[in-house]
Amino acid sequence: MFLVPLTPNMGPRTAPETDFSDILYKVVTPYNPQAWQLALHEADITLLYPNLVHDLTHGLPIGNPPPLRYTSFLTTSLLRTFNQNTSQT
Repeated sequence: MFLVPLTPNMGPRTAPETDFSDILYKVVTPYNPQAWQLALHEADITLLYPNLVHDLTHGLPIGNPPPLRYTSFLTTSLLRTFNQNTSQT
């Protein structure tokens, strides 16, 4: 025979309300937008990346991205050569 401790009936519990505006539109990024703005300005390439600081600050757009103008792929041999060259310097 097992003895089971009696506990008072606590009744049903309800979860607290969640304000979705606190969690759905929060921009979380490991990047520092001000540092990127300064780096782009100092390198004089701000015009090449006009939306970067805005997107880091306010979130990246999820909708239709602009069309790709070009793509590039590194083959395994080129990547291996690049890694060897950079590790020697």
